[in-house]
Amino acid sequence: MKNLEQIQKTLDYIEENLKTDITLEELSAIAGFSPFHYCRLFRRAVGLGTAQYLARRRLLWAAYDIAHGMKIIDAALSYGFDTASGFCRAFSRTFGCAPSVYAARFRAREPYRIHLLQEEHIMLSEKKLRSVLAHWNMQDERITNTVYSSGHLNENCFSVGDAHFLKVYTNPAKVQLNLDIAAALDAAGIGAALPLAACDGTSSYCDGELYFTLTRRVPGQTLSARDLLAGTAAIAPRSIGVMIGRLHRVLEHAGDIPARDRDIFAEVREQWFDRAREALVLSESFAAAYLAALEGFSDLPVQLIHRDPNPGNILADGECITGFVDFDLSQRSIRLFDPCYAATGVLVESGSEYSDADMGRWISLWHEILDGYDAAVGLTEAEKRAAKYVLLAIQFICVGYFMQHEKFADLARTNLRMTQAILAHWDNL
Repeated sequence: MKNLEQIQKTLDYIEENLKTDITLEELSAIAGFSPFHYCRLFRRAVGLGTAQYLARRRLLWAAYDIAHGMKIIDAALSYGFDTASGFCRAFSRTFGCAPSVYAARFRAREPYRIHLLQEEHIMLSEKKLRSVLAHWNMQDERITNTVYSSGHLNENCFSVGDAHFLKVYTNPAKVQLNLDIAAALDAAGIGAALPLAACDGTSSYCDGELYFTLTRRVPGQTLSARDLLAGTAAIAPRSIGVMIGRLHRVLEHAGDIPARDRDIFAEVREQWFDRAREALVLSESFAAAYLAALEGFSDLPVQLIHRDPNPGNILADGECITGFVDFDLSQRSIRLFDPCYAATGVLVESGSEYSDADMGRWISLWHEILDGYDAAVGLTEAEKRAAKYVLLAIQFICVGYFMQHEKFADLARTNLRMTQAILAHWDNL
């Protein structure tokens, strides 16, 4: 624990001084170790060497600044790169695209700070990744990070060549959950991340406490929240609802797939409501009416759901949705959660200022998603009445959860503003 505290001091120092020259000698002095001992402890705690970590953090902040209007050359020079071309090469190796493409596609949030004592982190060097890929004879393929729809790097998933993804887990149950659901969807003709067998014939590879899968890339591109909200996407919002309905019809009959049960209404009441109510300054009358309404929704249909169908986990090719990815959070819960979450995912990732005009477009989009879902599975009357309460339950969970984690401070602020906008239009939902 003492060693982690000393390494954390240097991580904090790095974060505050990214635009200055930082040497190994000053970092090891801050930690109180010899340079050699510091490098060993740093790599063990963080997963990367100091130089790799420094470069990664500088590129993350440069990406944030570029996405918010800074010129590429200015970002390059600010974060210690000698030339714009050198910066662009390093950026493309990390993010898998040029800085200009990144800025056009993502509304990046501030990079999360690393807190070694508070949470688990998985950072893997390229050398480590290639040693893992050797188990599939793919160690010579090009490796790039993948990027969440928020613009953050996904430290647990890497693009391998043009046709595969390498994903790392710490929980073997999540490995099996993803593999089981992918097999069920593929059998039903829905695109999913099917595993490529390793050289020993297995579907995954274990390395100490880490588990790896190499999966085939699902055809299509992730949805753009910006385009969906603006009405310029090739995909109609109704199609999202229809496809989630198709997904649910498959998962409904996949009863032998182990997944935990989750009562989101009980979770809201017992864990998140008081925190969210205080942050949102809800009136006593609204709070009481909301909690009372939840009591009337105890019989909503429950089944295995995706649980995280945000735009980044839905793939499309032109006007057709081709499939879904990332079933890490899948569970048995009310099925209405998924179409509602898809709608909130569009709003939170769109970069909206939550103006009345934006909210008007989003309410129409949400109704279209629900209409498509209803056409695919047939909503019950209770589900139709419950829809906006489920929507708000999702936001109470997000506000409460993000507020208790310092690294999610930006997401907490975004979801707080978004929930306030939803409440301001409550009667129109």
